[in-house]
Amino acid sequence: MSNIEPKQNKLVPRYKKIPVDSMIIKPRHAAVLANWIQRKDTNAIIPKDKYKFTLIYRQSRDGSDINTMRNKCNGQGACILIIKTKENTTIIGGYNPNGNGMNLKNFKISRVKNSGCAMYESYYQNTALNFGNSDLVINNNSGTCNKSQYESNILETKSFNIEEMEIFGFQ
Repeated sequence: MSNIEPKQNKLVPRYKKIPVDSMIIKPRHAAVLANWIQRKDTNAIIPKDKYKFTLIYRQSRDGSDINTMRNKCNGQGACILIIKTKENTTIIGGYNPNGNGMNLKNFKISRVKNSGCAMYESYYQNTALNFGNSDLVINNNSGTCNKSQYESNILETKSFNIEEMEIFGFQ
């Protein structure tokens, strides 16, 4: 008999974790989002310290005032919006490359069809954030989803209430 123990085959994780100060997502979700933004396989291995998520805004900490939200985000560069809905704790969000509790099986990501419509600014309405000119519209503690400029519906329901919302700078 040999005193040598057999080698154990260890599987390499399919994706690395990215540290993230979030009440909504976990580090592995940040890794999936980072890969998606870079148009890579969402399960691709991420080199250590390649991407950084910096918390810019948290609704429960900073309030839901539109001007506060815009002031915190303006000039920050690329931003990622993450929302946890009250109705069914679904996680939704948006990504703006310009900056002006979640199950990966239920993770839904949609790209805008026309990049000029990714973010829609309307100073005539009291709208905090508007992705696609109706695909995802945030007003204080609620939002609406009406497919327009994105590849697929953000939610099946037309309206929702926000449990928590966070915005991260993405580098």
